Amino acid sequence: MTKTKVCFKCNEDKKKAMDKYKSKYPEKVQAKNKCSHLKAKKEGNHLHHWSYNKEHFTDVIEVTVELHNLIHRNMTYNQSKKMYISNYDGQLLDTKAKHMHFMRTCKFRSIREF
Repeated sequence: MTKTKVCFKCNEDKKKAMDKYKSKYPEKVQAKNKCSHLKAKKEGNHLHHWSYNKEHFTDVIEVTVELHNLIHRNMTYNQSKKMYISNYDGQLLDTKAKHMHFMRTCKFRSIREF
């Protein structure tokens, strides 16, 4: 049996990166903690926060891992608004409906790219 060596430096670097993220985005950490009891209905899916305002902490959208990665590549987080902006047209995705429309647009555009 071979033992796997744990890289202490790697773990240390990861902890530093996570600490930096937590201090930079405290609203994301709070939202994650507030909805930690929620589980995706389909195994393997993710729960996506469309907004990080306190009133929306538990209002999440269940998405596949692939869609989650796709939408995050096509939007930018606006920390002052605690919401995302579409990279396609610069629109603030300030409602759940706009966010859902944006996700459909991402899927459609990804299909057209092939």
